[in-house]
Parts: sequence; structure tokens; C-alpha cells
Amino acid sequence: MKTSMKLLATLAAVSILAGCQTMGGKANVVSGSAMPVAPFEKTLKITSQCKDNTFRTHALTYELEAKSNCANEASKFGQRNQYRTNFDPVPKSPKTVIFESDISFTTESKEQFTLFTVHSKQDWCAPPIAVEVQGYMIKITGAWKYKKPISNTNKPWNDYCKKDVVERELKWVDKDYIVDGAVQYEFKRDGTPQKVRFEVHHDGKGNIYAELFIDGEKIVEGFYGAPDTSIYREDKVMSHMFGVYSEKYWDYKMKFDNVVFKEVR
Repeated sequence: MKTSMKLLATLAAVSILAGCQTMGGKANVVSGSAMPVAPFEKTLKITSQCKDNTFRTHALTYELEAKSNCANEASKFGQRNQYRTNFDPVPKSPKTVIFESDISFTTESKEQFTLFTVHSKQDWCAPPIAVEVQGYMIKITGAWKYKKPISNTNKPWNDYCKKDVVERELKWVDKDYIVDGAVQYEFKRDGTPQKVRFEVHHDGKGNIYAELFIDGEKIVEGFYGAPDTSIYREDKVMSHMFGVYSEKYWDYKMKFDNVVFKEVR
């Protein structure tokens, strides 16, 4: 698959990050200088999306466990159990948000869930960026929300949502086994720790390039283009979330050790 022009443009924009930050998190050398310029880093404050359904053990460890239905009413999803950053204005200059953790996930269920989300408070519609774990598959997806409904099914997520707008560069083991743009990869559910890194690169113009790494290997990447505001609602604020968000309710335990959640400019 050829890399799209939009994806190349975004890669070029976010790789500079004020002349110092690349996709892999290494400092660039500024032209004419023999010394790399250190990026500006800020640790992000994390709050619980649902206080009744999550608990914090200490500064670098977070644990989630299915206990109750804690989903937003403006959603068809029945289980939301996430930690998140504050809702801040959409960046007007390039920045990268990086999440790293050793994740242990234990469940007998093969239910689909969302592991990471970049949310813009567009209720009754999918977020701009979502990492979906689908049994033996993983995908990055996202959506734009129409200003006016395009149908009248009395299901707002159908009437208002332009779904799956993320451009993806796919990698797979078996080229004949691709399902709806998802990558063939099994996210472990037996409690085995997995080193996960999720990078979200904002170009300052509303576009987002996201990459997911597991145990040092890039699994999937995707590009979200800012919506055409003559048709779709504008993204004004964004929050970065991690945890379990699913349509159905099921039992599980998820532990995040050695959490790093930071912003780099």
C-alpha cells in the first residue's frame, strides 16, 4: 500500500515538533548545529473517567476491574472504564502525546473493546481516534460528526456519524486475512505483561497521526484529517484516554504498570 499524501504531509509536520522531536521520540539535530535540541516535556495529569469503577494504587500503577455500568448516557456503549487527561483546546502548534505502560490484561472474554481514545466530546459519534481490539485483530479508527442528521433511524450514531474516516497504513501476516482495515495481531488476554506505547502526533491544524507499538514493534498507524466544518462539526477540545470502553459488559482485570503519560513539543 502506498503512503498517502496526507499521511506524508503529517509525518513531515509532526516530525519536526519545534525542530526537535521525531516519530520515535529521538531528538533531531537542528541544521547548522552539532548539538541536538532537547524537547519540552510535560507529564500529563490523569483523572478517572468513572470514579466508581476504577481505582489508583500508586503514582505509576493503575488498575481497572469490571464492577458496574459506568457509560455516558450519550453512547450506545455499556461499559466505560477509562483514565483520561483534561479536555484541552485542540492544539494550534505541533505536539505529541505519548503513553507508555506494561499492560497486563486478564479475561476469558473475546469481546471487542477500545484501548485508547482521543475524544473530542462529540456525543453520539465515534471519537477522532480510537484503537479497537477485536479478538485477533487491532485497528485505528475514527469519525466525523455531521452538523445535521443524514438519516432518520432514531439511532444517533448512525444518523450523525461519518464513520471510519481514518486513513491506515496496514501491516499484516497473511495478506488474504484483512477484516475491515484491521491488522492481524492478538492482544494477550491471559495476564501476560505487554509493553505498549501509543503516540499521538498533532500537527497544530487539527490533523492527527497515531502509532501503536507493542513490545517494541509498530503494529498499526493511522491518519485523521481535520473535518470539513461546512459539513461536519469542528473539533474544539480533545482528551487522551486509556482503559476499557466496550459496547457490552463483561468481566476482566487490566493493570497498567510503569505508566508514562506525557506531552512533548
